[in-house]
Amino acid sequence: MVLARRRVFHRRKGRPTVEGGRIVYIPPREHVYLGRDVKDVGKKGLDRLSEVREILRELEKDAKIISPRIIQARTHILWLAVKRDSDFTEEQRRKAIKMINDFRKKHGWKPL
Repeated sequence: MVLARRRVFHRRKGRPTVEGGRIVYIPPREHVYLGRDVKDVGKKGLDRLSEVREILRELEKDAKIISPRIIQARTHILWLAVKRDSDFTEEQRRKAIKMINDFRKKHGWKPL
C-alpha cells in the first residue's frame, strides 16, 4: 500500500525527468519533450532537426534513471509532434522520424 500512495503522490507532483544527474518533477503544465535543458531555437516549438537530436540526447540520459515505459511514451509524443508540425519540410520530417525510430530500435522497441 505504501508504494501505491507514493505513485499517486508523484503523479500529483509532476512528471519525472533528469537534470544534473538527479530526478526533477516537471509541473503538469510544462512540456516534457522540450524539457528545460534543450534550448528552443528559432520559432516556438519544434522547427529544426537539431532540436529533435537534442531531445533524443536528453531522453538517452533520462533512460538511465527513469522507467523505460516513460521514455517510450515520450518518444511517441515526440514522433507525433514531428509528424504534425508544419514547420518541417518533408525531407526534415523524414530525417527526424528516422532519428526517432533509430533511437527506439536501439532500446529494443518497435519503430513508429
